[in-house]
Amino acid sequence: TAVIGEEIEVTWTVTNTSDNAQALADWSDSIYISTNENINESDVPVIIKSAAEKTPLQPGESYTFTEKVTLPNSIGNFNILVVTDTNKNQIETDEDNNFVKIPIEVIAPDLKVRFHNR
Repeated sequence: TAVIGEEIEVTWTVTNTSDNAQALADWSDSIYISTNENINESDVPVIIKSAAEKTPLQPGESYTFTEKVTLPNSIGNFNILVVTDTNKNQIETDEDNNFVKIPIEVIAPDLKVRFHNR
């Protein structure tokens, strides 16, 4: 749970799970905040982070990024979607594991006024 407009840190790790193939291409990771569980055409990335400085990524190697993300100014249930190899620059044996979702409830303060008679 977080508050509308709050800035939160999102940390993710990408691992080359191959036993013997280097990940040679340069790619980017992206973060989306969405009301959906999957990315669709209405979703716009709030962060695009180049992984070029991490390539080539050797078999078994990982990298970790942390970025600050500002939550929307509306309440409700959202998903933080993190995607590696956003533009599919790196050919892989399994493209289905390039995505993770983190559900988050965004709340707001609740101000209440009382009338005082004099």
